[in-house]
Amino acid sequence: MPMLLEEPVTTILPSSPENDTAIGTAGDLLRGYEDEVRESVIKEAIYWKAKVLIGRLQEKIRQFRELRDGWDSYGAPAPQPSTIENVGKVLALLEPFDLLHTKLIPSAEGGVAVFFSNGTKRAYLEFQNSGDVVLAMYDRQSEPEVIELTESDADKTRGLELIRNYVFS
Repeated sequence: MPMLLEEPVTTILPSSPENDTAIGTAGDLLRGYEDEVRESVIKEAIYWKAKVLIGRLQEKIRQFRELRDGWDSYGAPAPQPSTIENVGKVLALLEPFDLLHTKLIPSAEGGVAVFFSNGTKRAYLEFQNSGDVVLAMYDRQSEPEVIELTESDADKTRGLELIRNYVFS
């Protein structure tokens, strides 16, 4: 029969150097355990935050599928299904950190822009209904850099690398 405890058992981990009085092997184990717990909590938080952010972006994509020509009251063409599919492929390549800085915006020229921002730096991949993919990177201090990409997965990966190096540097 299991033994019932009258008082709850709690584990107290040192949270600051002044509370860390454990010495020797036991102290090392305790500090290692604390590091493992902290790392696990952070990874779980990032994982779930990424799940929520991906869910929001996928909902945006669903909304883009419902857009009709003239959606902006100026006659803008609605994003084509193939364009929306390409945006979905890019979302699958994003890291959790990227998701914190990502927005999806329908393009007035027909298509969808995957927009990234961090501080004053901005970049976007615009997937046009024509099949063209344009990468633009800019800030307030310099001239924008515009690169035309193809729809290939290699170019999408290259575009994301360029964006990460620019926006998050």
